[in-house]
Amino acid sequence: MNSLVARARRLPRLYATTLRWRSSLTLVIFMLCGAIWHQHLLAITPQIVMGGLALASQYAALVTLNDLADQAIDRLNLRGFRDRPLVSSDASRRELQVVAGAAAAVSIGVGWLASPLIGALLLVSLVLYAEYSLPPLQVSHRTWLAAPYLALGYVLVPYLVGVVASGARLGAQDACILPALVLLFLSRSLLKDLRDRWGDAAHGKRTLVLVHGKSTVCRLSIASLAAGMTLLAVALFPAHPWAALAVLPFAAGLGAFQARLLATGMLRDEVLIVLVARISNGMLVTVLGLLLAQQAGAGVAVMAAVLVVTAAGYARVAVQYLREPGRFHLSDEQGLRPALCSVNPEAPSHGQAAATSPGATAPFSEVSRHALVA
Repeated sequence: MNSLVARARRLPRLYATTLRWRSSLTLVIFMLCGAIWHQHLLAITPQIVMGGLALASQYAALVTLNDLADQAIDRLNLRGFRDRPLVSSDASRRELQVVAGAAAAVSIGVGWLASPLIGALLLVSLVLYAEYSLPPLQVSHRTWLAAPYLALGYVLVPYLVGVVASGARLGAQDACILPALVLLFLSRSLLKDLRDRWGDAAHGKRTLVLVHGKSTVCRLSIASLAAGMTLLAVALFPAHPWAALAVLPFAAGLGAFQARLLATGMLRDEVLIVLVARISNGMLVTVLGLLLAQQAGAGVAVMAAVLVVTAAGYARVAVQYLREPGRFHLSDEQGLRPALCSVNPEAPSHGQAAATSPGATAPFSEVSRHALVA
């Protein structure tokens, strides 16, 4: 009886852990993009709140499935990360299976309460995006398909939830803004596997960086960023001049970080990738704030204040990093992997060493070795 009570208490904590609030917040931001773009969000409605909760729960279900599918790889890539219960041995596979099922049920149920159409949309997307992690498709192992598939899941589904929750319909006005958001997130998702290359190589996961190298991935990411920024500016101007103006400083900052990532050594890759993600979210929050202010009829002074305050905050972080990159490290919440504290390209990493351990698959010969140190 005591063990059952302890497990019942642990499951809600595991559910909260798998929500990973920063990533869930990204989904909510894209949902708000859909709602605010249609100028139907001068107040937070119950449908918007339930839509956000449903999306967060869907995220918990899908990342739990991913944790179950990639347990062996994560033990190399994410050792010490406390938000990975299997890696930290804080949960069993059975417990995570229960959490995934419960989170999926909550997502569909809450979505259905918000709108039957949202519930149906989340049900379909749960089925489709479970294939990202699970056989037979296991899209995360597909070299060219993984990043676009992930970008569509992060942007398209939340955006549609926001449109439906606001009582609007998808139309011609979304022709530029929606592709822009997808391309901007694609720029980020292309960089994701840079962090995970050691474990991916050790287990034969043919990610883009392992097959084609870091420089190819970074150039594709920069191209996606440029295309997304261009489409975003076209969508915003001239109807939303302040929001269009806000894109410029963030575009400059993101471009600088992307260029630095292309040239930097592996030791600082993870920090740069995190900063790119944070600045991207900051840009979207700034644009949303300006759109809301414009809808509310705010004057020039208010619009300028929103732009200056938000842009200045992120500019301060960017300048600090560019001046003293060595002072930046991943937070304790994310866990800095010990192997990244001292990197010698000629020496085997913990991932390469693990490739020779029982049950591991050898890396992709010279192709992956080049990608790991490129």
